[in-house]
Amino acid sequence: ENTASIAISKAKEKLINSTGPDIKVEAERELKTAEIKLAEIQNELIQFPVRPVSVFEHPPLLEQALTNSNERLMIIAPWIRTKVVEFNFINKLEKLLQKGTKVYIGYGYGDWKNDPGAVRKLERLNEKYSNFTLKDFGNTHAKVLISDSEFVVVGSFNWLSFKGDPDAIFRDEQSFLV
Repeated sequence: ENTASIAISKAKEKLINSTGPDIKVEAERELKTAEIKLAEIQNELIQFPVRPVSVFEHPPLLEQALTNSNERLMIIAPWIRTKVVEFNFINKLEKLLQKGTKVYIGYGYGDWKNDPGAVRKLERLNEKYSNFTLKDFGNTHAKVLISDSEFVVVGSFNWLSFKGDPDAIFRDEQSFLV
């Protein structure tokens, strides 16, 4: 997947810097070929029943779970921080709750690194919706994301405290998707 992504970047750069029509046509062909190869690789990757998840794949998986879960969403993470549990997150979570999806969030590592405002937003939803369970475990270092019977992700990614921003300093957070 990484090789195809690099090929796409190089083809785009070549296209931008093309000096003549022949070079532009060649760059467009290379770009199209690389995009097709990336799509093929991604399709093959989806077919694996268990596969590794790299750091920057985590946020789209969380987004998918927040958008597409119908029966159950479970998130377990040590910390809750405002950079993740912000307006859009709360909005999507509430939409799930309104349509009847059961949501379970477990957190707490005992070192008080949570943002009280973010925790309070979740507590308000917990008070408002009977299909929402928010539990402070007090001392968990587990990191789990479950969406219906579609997928589970277990690893080192802190779902509720690390945004996984590709523009930030790289952190090696890895998981497995089943």
